Amino acid sequence: MAEAEAGTGAGAGAGAGAGAEGAGRDPASFSPVSATPEYVLGRALQLAGAAPGETVLDVGCNDGRMLEAAARAGCRAVGLELLPEACSKARARVAAAGPDVEARVEVICGDALAQDFRSIGATVVFLYLLPKGLAQVGARLLRDLPAGARVVSFIFKVPGAEWEALREETVRVTSGVPGKIDVSGVSKLHLYCIPRGGGGGGVDG
Repeated sequence: MAEAEAGTGAGAGAGAGAGAEGAGRDPASFSPVSATPEYVLGRALQLAGAAPGETVLDVGCNDGRMLEAAARAGCRAVGLELLPEACSKARARVAAAGPDVEARVEVICGDALAQDFRSIGATVVFLYLLPKGLAQVGARLLRDLPAGARVVSFIFKVPGAEWEALREETVRVTSGVPGKIDVSGVSKLHLYCIPRGGGGGGVDG
């Protein structure tokens, strides 16, 4: 597994230890604290049509669970994460998954808003960010991703007129426990495709 440092801080924002560019941002307003639910991972990859050999980027990869899922599907997986402790957890997770998974994964500890996404070469991007984070990262994805790249956002839509979802899907999950909330109503995935010439949104890809 490759390890890298990019910038001085955030996979999805900035926090303690971040450099001057990220120091003014509140990471709690940028991305959720919780990791992506396990039941979402495979469906998100399927919705994006992630194929073996493609590069999947998880912006704000938390404990690396999406990276592991993508690598197990035969993809190259790159995680971008702010917090050093989260980067360590992600690296430990993929290492524990075995050499075949670990060889396909790179974890970058760096600021998403300072990252040149073109250097990653991703054709699939997974986002679990709050609307503020989606707006800022989304602008960079439109600039940097190649035409035809697919973007899947969990729960929240990417804001902006440039982003028109090709497809929206509710991941059906019931608690099975009387009185416990059924989470399927909020477990939504939104699929986008980067068009020719940039600009995001609903075009054939």
